Amino acid sequence: MATKKERLLATVAVLITSLAVVVVLALLLLETFGVIGGGSKKEEQPFTLELTAPEKLEKGQSSIWRVVAENSTNNDINVVVDILGKGVVTSKLNENDNSLNQLNQQEITGAHGETWAQVPGLVWQAGIIKKKEKKTLDFLGLPAIMAGQEGAVKVVAYEKKQTSRRCGFLWVKKCDIAIRKAEIASVSEVAIIGSPSSENRNLMTLYKGYNLVSVPIRVNSNLVARFFSQFLRPVAWHLDSATQTWINLAESAKYEQMAPGKGMWLYHPDGGDVLLPEGEAVSVERNFELALSSGWNQIGNPYQYRIKLDGDKILVKRGAGENITLAGAVEQGLISRILGVAGTKGSDTVADPSYIEIVVGRFVPAGAGLFINTTEPLTLVFPGKMIFAPGELISATEKVRILNWINSERLDVCGNTQSSLLGNNPLHNTVTGETLDQFDCVLLNHQERPWNN
Repeated sequence: MATKKERLLATVAVLITSLAVVVVLALLLLETFGVIGGGSKKEEQPFTLELTAPEKLEKGQSSIWRVVAENSTNNDINVVVDILGKGVVTSKLNENDNSLNQLNQQEITGAHGETWAQVPGLVWQAGIIKKKEKKTLDFLGLPAIMAGQEGAVKVVAYEKKQTSRRCGFLWVKKCDIAIRKAEIASVSEVAIIGSPSSENRNLMTLYKGYNLVSVPIRVNSNLVARFFSQFLRPVAWHLDSATQTWINLAESAKYEQMAPGKGMWLYHPDGGDVLLPEGEAVSVERNFELALSSGWNQIGNPYQYRIKLDGDKILVKRGAGENITLAGAVEQGLISRILGVAGTKGSDTVADPSYIEIVVGRFVPAGAGLFINTTEPLTLVFPGKMIFAPGELISATEKVRILNWINSERLDVCGNTQSSLLGNNPLHNTVTGETLDQFDCVLLNHQERPWNN
Protein backbone atom coordinates (compact mmCIF):
# COMPACT_ATOMS: atom_id res chain seq x y z
CA MET A 1 0.00 0.00 0.00
CA ALA A 2 1.36 3.40 -1.04
CA THR A 3 2.55 5.67 1.65
CA LYS A 4 1.23 9.17 2.11
CA LYS A 5 4.41 10.55 0.63
CA GLU A 6 4.10 8.38 -2.51
CA ARG A 7 0.48 9.43 -3.02
CA LEU A 8 1.49 13.06 -2.75
CA LEU A 9 4.25 12.61 -5.33
CA ALA A 10 1.84 10.86 -7.70
CA THR A 11 -0.65 13.67 -7.33
CA VAL A 12 2.04 16.26 -8.06
CA ALA A 13 3.16 14.28 -11.13
CA VAL A 14 -0.40 14.18 -12.45
CA LEU A 15 -0.77 17.91 -11.89
CA ILE A 16 2.53 18.67 -13.64
CA THR A 17 1.59 16.41 -16.56
CA SER A 18 -1.83 18.05 -16.85
CA LEU A 19 -0.27 21.50 -16.69
CA ALA A 20 2.25 20.54 -19.39
CA VAL A 21 -0.57 19.30 -21.62
CA VAL A 22 -2.46 22.55 -21.09
CA VAL A 23 0.65 24.60 -21.90
CA VAL A 24 1.32 22.56 -25.09
CA LEU A 25 -2.29 22.95 -26.22
CA ALA A 26 -2.19 26.67 -25.48
CA LEU A 27 1.02 27.12 -27.47
CA LEU A 28 -0.41 25.17 -30.40
CA LEU A 29 -3.54 27.30 -30.37
CA LEU A 30 -1.54 30.50 -30.20
CA GLU A 31 0.60 29.35 -33.15
CA THR A 32 -2.49 28.30 -35.09
CA PHE A 33 -4.12 31.70 -34.72
CA GLY A 34 -0.92 33.58 -35.55
CA VAL A 35 -0.18 35.03 -32.13
CA ILE A 36 3.29 33.44 -32.04
CA GLY A 37 5.58 31.45 -34.34
CA GLY A 38 5.21 33.07 -37.76
CA GLY A 39 2.16 35.21 -37.13
CA SER A 40 1.90 38.55 -38.88
CA LYS A 41 3.24 41.61 -37.16
CA LYS A 42 3.76 45.12 -38.29
CA GLU A 43 7.06 45.68 -40.06
CA GLU A 44 9.00 48.89 -39.71
CA GLN A 45 9.98 48.78 -43.39
CA PRO A 46 8.51 46.77 -46.30
CA PHE A 47 10.00 44.36 -48.78
CA THR A 48 10.69 46.37 -51.95
CA LEU A 49 11.38 45.78 -55.62
CA GLU A 50 13.17 48.01 -58.09
CA LEU A 51 13.21 47.48 -61.87
CA THR A 52 15.76 49.45 -63.89
CA ALA A 53 15.55 49.85 -67.66
CA PRO A 54 18.74 49.61 -69.74
CA GLU A 55 20.57 52.77 -70.74
CA LYS A 56 19.83 52.01 -74.40
CA LEU A 57 16.60 50.64 -75.83
CA GLU A 58 17.60 49.47 -79.29
CA LYS A 59 14.97 48.04 -81.55
CA GLY A 60 15.62 44.38 -82.32
CA GLN A 61 18.59 44.11 -79.94
CA SER A 62 18.68 42.56 -76.49
CA SER A 63 19.55 44.89 -73.62
CA ILE A 64 20.29 44.25 -69.95
CA TRP A 65 17.57 44.96 -67.37
CA ARG A 66 18.07 44.79 -63.60
CA VAL A 67 15.84 43.72 -60.70
CA VAL A 68 16.79 44.60 -57.12
CA ALA A 69 14.86 42.80 -54.35
CA GLU A 70 15.49 44.37 -50.93
CA ASN A 71 14.31 42.90 -47.65
CA SER A 72 13.94 45.78 -45.19
CA THR A 73 11.85 43.72 -42.78
CA ASN A 74 13.04 42.12 -39.56
CA ASN A 75 12.61 38.55 -40.85
CA ASP A 76 14.39 36.31 -43.36
CA ILE A 77 12.12 35.73 -46.39
CA ASN A 78 12.12 32.98 -49.02
CA VAL A 79 11.48 34.95 -52.22
CA VAL A 80 10.35 34.13 -55.76
CA VAL A 81 9.93 36.84 -58.43
CA ASP A 82 7.87 36.73 -61.64
CA ILE A 83 9.33 38.77 -64.55
CA LEU A 84 6.87 39.58 -67.32
CA GLY A 85 7.09 41.37 -70.64
CA LYS A 86 4.48 43.06 -72.80
CA GLY A 87 6.02 43.66 -76.20
CA VAL A 88 9.36 42.66 -74.67
CA VAL A 89 10.79 39.14 -74.76
CA THR A 90 12.67 38.34 -71.54
CA SER A 91 15.43 35.73 -71.31
CA LYS A 92 18.44 34.65 -69.25
CA LEU A 93 21.61 36.67 -69.34
CA ASN A 94 23.56 33.63 -68.14
CA GLU A 95 22.37 30.27 -69.48
CA ASN A 96 23.95 28.52 -66.48
CA ASP A 97 21.83 30.45 -63.99
CA ASN A 98 19.61 27.75 -62.52
CA SER A 99 17.71 30.25 -60.35
CA LEU A 100 16.03 31.68 -63.46
CA ASN A 101 13.49 29.64 -65.44
CA GLN A 102 10.82 30.28 -68.04
CA LEU A 103 7.17 30.97 -67.21
CA ASN A 104 4.76 29.50 -69.75
CA GLN A 105 1.62 31.16 -71.10
CA GLN A 106 -0.73 29.18 -68.86
CA GLU A 107 1.18 30.11 -65.70
CA ILE A 108 1.27 33.79 -66.67
CA THR A 109 -2.43 33.91 -67.59
CA GLY A 110 -3.45 32.33 -64.30
CA ALA A 111 -1.43 34.74 -62.17
CA HIS A 112 -1.36 37.95 -64.20
CA GLY A 113 -3.97 37.80 -66.97
CA GLU A 114 -3.85 37.36 -70.75
CA THR A 115 -2.38 40.83 -71.38
CA TRP A 116 0.97 39.67 -70.04
CA ALA A 117 0.81 36.20 -71.60
CA GLN A 118 1.62 37.13 -75.23
CA VAL A 119 5.32 36.32 -74.77
CA PRO A 120 6.99 33.93 -72.27
CA GLY A 121 8.14 35.35 -68.94
CA LEU A 122 10.72 34.37 -66.34
CA VAL A 123 10.55 33.23 -62.74
CA TRP A 124 13.47 34.04 -60.44
CA GLN A 125 13.95 31.72 -57.47
CA ALA A 126 15.76 34.32 -55.39
CA GLY A 127 15.81 32.04 -52.34
CA ILE A 128 16.29 33.23 -48.78
CA ILE A 129 16.90 36.97 -48.54
CA LYS A 130 18.02 37.76 -45.03
CA LYS A 131 16.62 40.68 -43.10
CA LYS A 132 18.08 44.06 -44.08
CA GLU A 133 19.75 42.53 -47.17
CA LYS A 134 19.08 42.61 -50.92
CA LYS A 135 19.70 40.53 -54.03
CA THR A 136 20.22 41.67 -57.63
CA LEU A 137 19.39 39.94 -60.91
CA ASP A 138 20.32 40.99 -64.45
CA PHE A 139 18.31 39.60 -67.38
CA LEU A 140 17.90 40.28 -71.11
CA GLY A 141 14.97 42.13 -72.66
CA LEU A 142 14.40 42.16 -76.42
CA PRO A 143 11.93 44.84 -77.63
CA ALA A 144 9.47 43.26 -80.08
CA ILE A 145 7.46 46.38 -80.90
CA MET A 146 7.28 48.70 -83.87
CA ALA A 147 7.84 52.46 -83.77
CA GLY A 148 5.16 54.20 -81.76
CA GLN A 149 3.95 51.05 -80.00
CA GLU A 150 4.07 50.77 -76.23
CA GLY A 151 5.63 47.91 -74.33
CA ALA A 152 6.41 47.24 -70.69
CA VAL A 153 8.22 44.98 -68.27
CA LYS A 154 6.98 44.33 -64.73
CA VAL A 155 8.10 42.25 -61.76
CA VAL A 156 6.10 40.83 -58.85
CA ALA A 157 7.67 39.35 -55.70
CA TYR A 158 6.14 36.58 -53.60
CA GLU A 159 7.09 34.97 -50.32
CA LYS A 160 7.21 31.19 -50.39
CA LYS A 161 5.55 29.90 -47.22
CA GLN A 162 4.98 26.41 -45.92
CA THR A 163 1.36 25.94 -44.88
CA SER A 164 -0.22 23.06 -42.96
CA ARG A 165 -2.89 22.20 -40.41
CA ARG A 166 -2.55 20.55 -36.99
CA CYS A 167 -3.77 16.97 -36.71
CA GLY A 168 -3.31 13.75 -34.70
CA PHE A 169 -3.22 13.20 -30.95
CA LEU A 170 -3.16 16.53 -29.08
CA TRP A 171 -2.67 18.31 -32.47
CA VAL A 172 1.05 17.67 -32.36
CA LYS A 173 1.25 16.48 -35.95
CA LYS A 174 1.22 18.64 -39.13
CA CYS A 175 -0.94 17.55 -42.08
CA ASP A 176 -1.58 18.83 -45.63
CA ILE A 177 1.85 20.43 -45.88
CA ALA A 178 2.11 22.69 -48.95
CA ILE A 179 4.22 25.54 -50.32
CA ARG A 180 2.17 28.62 -51.19
CA LYS A 181 3.06 32.04 -52.60
CA ALA A 182 1.92 35.29 -50.99
CA GLU A 183 2.56 38.59 -52.78
CA ILE A 184 4.84 40.79 -50.69
CA ALA A 185 5.79 43.65 -53.01
CA SER A 186 3.87 46.07 -55.16
CA VAL A 187 4.21 45.53 -58.88
CA SER A 188 7.12 47.47 -60.31
CA GLU A 189 6.58 48.30 -63.98
CA VAL A 190 8.65 50.21 -66.53
CA ALA A 191 7.05 51.38 -69.77
CA ILE A 192 9.01 51.65 -73.02
CA ILE A 193 8.11 52.79 -76.51
CA GLY A 194 9.34 51.65 -79.91
CA SER A 195 11.46 54.50 -81.21
CA PRO A 196 11.30 55.58 -84.88
CA SER A 197 15.10 55.54 -84.96
CA SER A 198 17.66 53.18 -83.54
CA GLU A 199 19.96 54.24 -80.72
CA ASN A 200 22.77 52.42 -82.51
CA ARG A 201 24.41 55.02 -84.74
CA ASN A 202 26.27 52.37 -86.77
CA LEU A 203 23.18 50.51 -87.97
CA MET A 204 20.53 51.31 -90.55
CA THR A 205 17.23 49.44 -90.32
CA LEU A 206 15.70 48.66 -93.70
CA TYR A 207 12.25 47.33 -94.56
CA LYS A 208 11.54 44.84 -97.31
CA GLY A 209 11.59 46.61 -100.67
CA TYR A 210 12.76 50.13 -101.46
CA ASN A 211 13.68 52.44 -98.57
CA LEU A 212 14.03 56.22 -98.86
CA VAL A 213 17.26 56.78 -96.90
CA SER A 214 20.46 58.77 -96.70
CA VAL A 215 23.92 57.80 -95.45
CA PRO A 216 25.18 60.51 -93.04
CA ILE A 217 28.84 59.55 -93.49
CA ARG A 218 31.64 61.02 -95.61
CA VAL A 219 32.93 58.09 -97.63
CA ASN A 220 35.33 57.05 -100.38
CA SER A 221 34.94 54.38 -103.06
CA ASN A 222 36.42 51.62 -100.90
CA LEU A 223 34.02 52.35 -98.03
CA VAL A 224 31.04 52.46 -100.38
CA ALA A 225 32.07 49.14 -101.95
CA ARG A 226 32.28 47.59 -98.48
CA PHE A 227 28.83 48.97 -97.60
CA PHE A 228 27.19 47.52 -100.73
CA SER A 229 28.94 44.17 -100.19
CA GLN A 230 26.23 43.51 -97.57
CA PHE A 231 23.69 43.20 -100.41
CA LEU A 232 23.42 40.30 -102.84
CA ARG A 233 22.28 42.55 -105.72
CA PRO A 234 22.72 46.15 -104.50
CA VAL A 235 20.37 48.80 -105.92
CA ALA A 236 20.39 52.44 -104.76
CA TRP A 237 18.48 54.77 -107.07
CA HIS A 238 19.20 58.49 -106.73
CA LEU A 239 17.47 61.28 -108.61
CA ASP A 240 20.13 63.44 -110.26
CA SER A 241 18.71 66.92 -109.71
CA ALA A 242 20.70 68.52 -112.52
CA THR A 243 19.43 66.14 -115.22
CA GLN A 244 16.24 64.91 -113.44
CA THR A 245 17.25 61.32 -114.28
CA TRP A 246 17.80 58.26 -112.07
CA ILE A 247 21.29 56.90 -111.40
CA ASN A 248 22.26 53.78 -109.46
CA LEU A 249 24.72 54.70 -106.72
CA ALA A 250 25.44 50.98 -106.24
CA GLU A 251 27.33 50.91 -109.56
CA SER A 252 31.05 51.22 -108.94
CA ALA A 253 31.35 54.16 -111.34
CA LYS A 254 28.89 56.12 -109.17
CA TYR A 255 30.39 55.31 -105.76
CA GLU A 256 31.95 58.78 -105.42
CA GLN A 257 28.52 60.42 -105.63
CA MET A 258 27.34 58.99 -102.30
CA ALA A 259 27.56 61.79 -99.74
CA PRO A 260 25.85 63.12 -96.59
CA GLY A 261 22.62 64.93 -97.36
CA LYS A 262 22.06 62.92 -100.56
CA GLY A 263 19.00 60.65 -100.58
CA MET A 264 18.49 57.34 -102.36
CA TRP A 265 16.01 54.52 -102.83
CA LEU A 266 17.94 51.61 -101.27
CA TYR A 267 16.55 48.13 -101.97
CA HIS A 268 16.57 45.22 -99.54
CA PRO A 269 14.95 41.90 -100.57
CA ASP A 270 13.94 40.87 -97.04
CA GLY A 271 14.47 43.79 -94.69
CA GLY A 272 16.92 43.93 -91.80
CA ASP A 273 19.80 45.89 -90.28
CA VAL A 274 22.89 46.86 -92.29
CA LEU A 275 26.12 48.43 -91.07
CA LEU A 276 26.84 51.99 -92.15
CA PRO A 277 30.19 52.74 -93.80
CA GLU A 278 33.11 53.41 -91.46
CA GLY A 279 33.69 56.96 -92.66
CA GLU A 280 33.66 60.38 -91.03
CA ALA A 281 30.38 61.66 -89.61
CA VAL A 282 29.27 65.20 -90.37
CA SER A 283 30.36 67.64 -87.65
CA VAL A 284 27.54 68.75 -85.38
CA GLU A 285 29.44 71.88 -84.31
CA ARG A 286 29.51 73.57 -87.73
CA ASN A 287 26.97 74.44 -90.40
CA PHE A 288 26.34 71.90 -93.13
CA GLU A 289 25.43 73.29 -96.56
CA LEU A 290 23.46 71.34 -99.16
CA ALA A 291 23.08 72.69 -102.70
CA LEU A 292 19.70 72.30 -104.43
CA SER A 293 18.92 72.56 -108.13
CA SER A 294 15.74 74.01 -109.55
CA GLY A 295 13.09 71.27 -109.57
CA TRP A 296 13.00 68.05 -107.58
CA ASN A 297 15.94 67.16 -105.31
CA GLN A 298 16.40 63.86 -103.46
CA ILE A 299 18.05 64.78 -100.15
CA GLY A 300 18.42 63.36 -96.64
CA ASN A 301 19.15 64.12 -93.02
CA PRO A 302 22.92 64.82 -93.03
CA TYR A 303 23.38 63.90 -89.36
CA GLN A 304 23.41 60.64 -87.38
CA TYR A 305 20.73 62.12 -85.12
CA ARG A 306 17.07 63.04 -85.37
CA ILE A 307 16.65 66.66 -86.42
CA LYS A 308 13.80 69.13 -86.55
CA LEU A 309 12.97 70.89 -89.79
CA ASP A 310 13.09 74.10 -87.85
CA GLY A 311 11.54 76.91 -89.85
CA ASP A 312 13.57 79.61 -88.10
CA LYS A 313 16.97 77.94 -87.54
CA ILE A 314 17.49 76.27 -90.94
CA LEU A 315 18.52 78.95 -93.44
CA VAL A 316 18.13 79.09 -97.21
CA LYS A 317 20.68 80.88 -99.39
CA ARG A 318 19.64 82.36 -102.74
CA GLY A 319 21.97 82.98 -105.65
CA ALA A 320 22.50 86.65 -104.87
CA GLY A 321 23.70 85.81 -101.36
CA GLU A 322 20.40 86.63 -99.69
CA ASN A 323 19.63 84.47 -96.65
CA ILE A 324 16.09 83.69 -95.57
CA THR A 325 14.65 81.14 -93.16
CA LEU A 326 13.25 77.80 -94.24
CA ALA A 327 9.81 78.99 -93.16
CA GLY A 328 10.26 82.12 -95.26
CA ALA A 329 11.32 80.08 -98.33
CA VAL A 330 8.19 77.96 -98.00
CA GLU A 331 5.94 81.00 -97.55
CA GLN A 332 7.44 82.72 -100.60
CA GLY A 333 7.03 79.59 -102.73
CA LEU A 334 10.78 79.13 -103.30
CA ILE A 335 10.29 75.68 -101.81
CA SER A 336 6.96 74.37 -103.05
CA ARG A 337 6.84 70.86 -101.58
CA ILE A 338 8.73 68.55 -99.21
CA LEU A 339 7.86 64.85 -99.39
CA GLY A 340 8.71 61.83 -97.29
CA VAL A 341 7.51 58.25 -97.04
CA ALA A 342 4.76 57.09 -94.71
CA GLY A 343 4.42 53.82 -92.86
CA THR A 344 6.74 51.13 -91.59
CA LYS A 345 7.31 49.17 -94.78
CA GLY A 346 9.34 49.54 -97.92
CA SER A 347 7.98 50.39 -101.36
CA ASP A 348 7.66 47.76 -104.10
CA THR A 349 8.77 50.27 -106.70
CA VAL A 350 10.32 53.74 -106.80
CA ALA A 351 7.71 54.77 -109.39
CA ASP A 352 4.66 54.82 -107.09
CA PRO A 353 5.55 54.99 -103.38
CA SER A 354 3.23 56.28 -100.65
CA TYR A 355 4.46 59.83 -100.16
CA ILE A 356 3.37 62.18 -97.41
CA GLU A 357 3.71 65.95 -97.17
CA ILE A 358 6.45 66.98 -94.75
CA VAL A 359 5.62 70.22 -92.97
CA VAL A 360 8.08 72.62 -91.40
CA GLY A 361 8.55 71.70 -87.74
CA ARG A 362 8.48 67.94 -88.27
CA PHE A 363 11.25 65.71 -86.90
CA VAL A 364 13.33 63.74 -89.41
CA PRO A 365 14.93 60.46 -88.23
CA ALA A 366 18.63 59.81 -88.67
CA GLY A 367 19.24 58.24 -92.08
CA ALA A 368 15.88 59.35 -93.50
CA GLY A 369 15.55 60.58 -97.09
CA LEU A 370 13.30 63.34 -98.46
CA PHE A 371 12.27 64.95 -101.74
CA ILE A 372 12.22 68.75 -101.98
CA ASN A 373 10.97 70.82 -104.92
CA THR A 374 12.36 74.32 -105.54
CA THR A 375 11.64 77.04 -108.09
CA GLU A 376 15.28 78.14 -108.34
CA PRO A 377 18.75 76.95 -107.23
CA LEU A 378 19.07 77.26 -103.46
CA THR A 379 21.39 76.15 -100.65
CA LEU A 380 20.07 74.71 -97.40
CA VAL A 381 22.14 75.57 -94.31
CA PHE A 382 21.74 73.09 -91.42
CA PRO A 383 23.07 74.57 -88.11
CA GLY A 384 24.23 71.33 -86.43
CA LYS A 385 23.03 70.41 -82.95
CA MET A 386 20.85 73.55 -82.77
CA ILE A 387 18.17 71.57 -84.65
CA PHE A 388 18.66 68.21 -82.94
CA ALA A 389 15.55 66.62 -81.49
CA PRO A 390 15.43 67.22 -77.71
CA GLY A 391 15.69 63.49 -76.97
CA GLU A 392 19.07 63.40 -78.74
CA LEU A 393 20.54 65.97 -76.34
CA ILE A 394 20.07 64.08 -73.06
CA SER A 395 22.28 61.43 -71.53
CA ALA A 396 21.47 57.73 -71.23
CA THR A 397 21.33 58.20 -67.44
CA GLU A 398 18.65 60.88 -67.77
CA LYS A 399 16.66 58.59 -70.07
CA VAL A 400 16.63 55.96 -67.33
CA ARG A 401 15.47 58.60 -64.81
CA ILE A 402 12.64 59.58 -67.17
CA LEU A 403 11.44 55.98 -67.51
CA ASN A 404 11.57 55.44 -63.75
CA TRP A 405 9.67 58.70 -63.19
CA ILE A 406 6.95 57.65 -65.65
CA ASN A 407 6.70 54.32 -63.90
CA SER A 408 6.58 55.64 -60.34
CA GLU A 409 4.02 58.35 -61.16
CA ARG A 410 1.92 55.98 -63.31
CA LEU A 411 1.99 58.33 -66.31
CA ASP A 412 1.61 57.65 -70.02
CA VAL A 413 4.64 57.36 -72.31
CA CYS A 414 4.84 61.17 -72.69
CA GLY A 415 4.72 61.80 -68.95
CA ASN A 416 1.10 62.99 -68.88
CA THR A 417 -1.71 61.67 -66.72
CA GLN A 418 -3.17 58.73 -68.59
CA SER A 419 -6.78 59.87 -68.20
CA SER A 420 -6.04 63.13 -70.04
CA LEU A 421 -5.37 61.31 -73.32
CA LEU A 422 -7.59 58.28 -72.91
CA GLY A 423 -8.08 56.47 -76.20
CA ASN A 424 -5.43 58.50 -78.05
CA ASN A 425 -1.83 57.79 -78.91
CA PRO A 426 0.09 60.37 -76.85
CA LEU A 427 2.99 60.18 -79.30
CA HIS A 428 0.88 61.37 -82.23
CA ASN A 429 1.58 64.99 -83.18
CA THR A 430 -1.64 66.38 -84.67
CA VAL A 431 0.18 69.41 -86.13
CA THR A 432 2.85 67.54 -88.11
CA GLY A 433 1.05 64.17 -88.38
CA GLU A 434 4.06 62.23 -87.10
CA THR A 435 4.71 59.70 -84.36
CA LEU A 436 7.14 61.29 -81.93
CA ASP A 437 10.06 59.60 -80.27
CA GLN A 438 9.16 58.96 -76.61
CA PHE A 439 11.92 61.13 -75.15
CA ASP A 440 11.19 63.97 -77.59
CA CYS A 441 7.54 63.85 -76.50
CA VAL A 442 8.41 63.87 -72.79
CA LEU A 443 10.82 66.80 -73.11
CA LEU A 444 8.44 68.84 -75.25
CA ASN A 445 5.69 68.36 -72.66
CA HIS A 446 7.85 68.78 -69.53
CA GLN A 447 10.56 71.34 -70.11
CA GLU A 448 10.83 71.79 -66.31
CA ARG A 449 12.21 68.19 -66.10
CA PRO A 450 10.46 67.02 -62.90
CA TRP A 451 12.33 63.67 -62.95
CA ASN A 452 15.48 65.52 -61.83
CA ASN A 453 13.85 66.87 -58.65
